[in-house]
Amino acid sequence: MKRSNLLLFSLVLTLFASLFSAALVQVEAEDIVELRFQDWRLAEEPAASALGAIVAAFEEAHPNIKVQLEPVTNTERIEKFNNQFRAGDPPDVVRFNVTEVPTEISMGAFEPLDQFLEAEGGIEAFYADFSQYLVIPAIKDDHAYAVPHEGDSFLLYVNKRLWSEAGLDPVNNPPKTFEELREANLKLTNAANNKYAFGMYPNFQWLQSWFLANGARYFNEDYTETYLDSPEAIEAFKFYIGMYTDGTVPPGAPEVGYGDQIALMAQEQVAYIQGPYATWGNIVAGNPEIEKDLLAIPFPGTGQTAGRGTEFAIGAGSKHPAEAWELIKWLTNAENMYEFFVNGSMMPARMSALEKIDLDAYPQARPMIEEAIPNTGESYPAFPEWGKCSSILNDAIIASLLGDGEPEENLRSAATQIREIIAERK
Repeated sequence: MKRSNLLLFSLVLTLFASLFSAALVQVEAEDIVELRFQDWRLAEEPAASALGAIVAAFEEAHPNIKVQLEPVTNTERIEKFNNQFRAGDPPDVVRFNVTEVPTEISMGAFEPLDQFLEAEGGIEAFYADFSQYLVIPAIKDDHAYAVPHEGDSFLLYVNKRLWSEAGLDPVNNPPKTFEELREANLKLTNAANNKYAFGMYPNFQWLQSWFLANGARYFNEDYTETYLDSPEAIEAFKFYIGMYTDGTVPPGAPEVGYGDQIALMAQEQVAYIQGPYATWGNIVAGNPEIEKDLLAIPFPGTGQTAGRGTEFAIGAGSKHPAEAWELIKWLTNAENMYEFFVNGSMMPARMSALEKIDLDAYPQARPMIEEAIPNTGESYPAFPEWGKCSSILNDAIIASLLGDGEPEENLRSAATQIREIIAERK
């Protein structure tokens, strides 16, 4: 009898211990917060691997937070996020281009960051270390909604060997005017051998740098007026389109995407292309042997180009905004921005992160940091109606390349249509 009681007691004790252990595991599991991090960089290399390592370090430092990575393609990302937001199930942390941030803010798609920035010393103190052209689109009505992560400008990436073979010296005597570049284009082109001067990626954002280099701007500071039909803008537009119609750009430019122009450069079919800092790494990835011949030079004319960048935000309706903020802080601190530069080939948006870059170790970054970024003329346009306006401008570019109307007429028509759109906001 005693032995039976002892056995029963042991069974009860074991059962109780098992139930207690299971309850403890359940409590611990409930304490784990799962964040969703949606980013098109997670679908690109080397950025994806670099971000993965940074997030893994975040999880190690925050054992109560697990991050679910959600790669998304660049083409589907906006529609996907907006659909998730409207359905009440947005990702906790999401990346957007600087041009897109004001539209998302106006839709109410981002959580305000004010309560978190207050703990960081306030909005002004927190953003003091960031490139200011990236900060402006993140703030509306004195409320902050996003944190810059990447930021750079544009340069011309040239194959100095091809330039030298054409009798040109881009190292000591790069083109300083549009006319000098026009003359260089003719020397660099040999259509019979399928060799051309410039690899054109025709889109409204990249065209902006050609305008700025010729002393033109897209808009005034508050986007209530456009200068697309100014004499300087028309001159720049005609030069840009003329590079194609003059035959110094490979055929088929209206269909060329970013990856296509990289391939043209890597295959040495063109002698130069334009691009941000990441373009250098993209070219080398396509043809490692070309790196010894690569050189970055400023645009001719004023040398000013457009500033570009990306920002992180918390999706409105996030179930874990405090933890999402911790992830954004981690991703955008100076140390991790520097790591993303080293391993992801993206230029940091923080001044203190830029200062960490050893230009002797990364000589390809020198022109961007010392010349392009300080000479940024203005940022990509960033206002709610830019989506409609950019489509109109893009149509003018493609129509002009295809010979559908005169470039000046197409640009003037685009300016008129865009004025009508922004007039509705005045």
